[in-house]
Amino acid sequence: MSTYNTIDETAIEDTYYEVEDIRDHRGGPGQREYLAKWAGYGERENTWEKALSFSSIVPIDKYWLKRKELKELEQSRKQKMIANEKDYTKKTSARPNVTEESKNHKRKDMVQDSTALRKISA
Repeated sequence: MSTYNTIDETAIEDTYYEVEDIRDHRGGPGQREYLAKWAGYGERENTWEKALSFSSIVPIDKYWLKRKELKELEQSRKQKMIANEKDYTKKTSARPNVTEESKNHKRKDMVQDSTALRKISA
């Protein structure tokens, strides 16, 4: 019998921590790890864990579902932006085409009107 106090290693292995959220992933299939946010701990305590180290696959499933929903939302927003851009292009292209000649004609009319006013007021 040893005189040193030893920690019961089985007690350490049986300690479970609750996963609050999975923040990210890295690595490919077979090598994949997940960044676990632990309930009751700060972001600095997040750790990279292999899928096998989780007692439940629920947090992993939630993570992938959330990523899928975010991707779909992003695609939807892009499609709306493209549709709005097309509508804007249609509206601006529907405006009458104002050429330099018509602009110059309007300027001449304004000059003639202002000279007529000067003659009357003089």
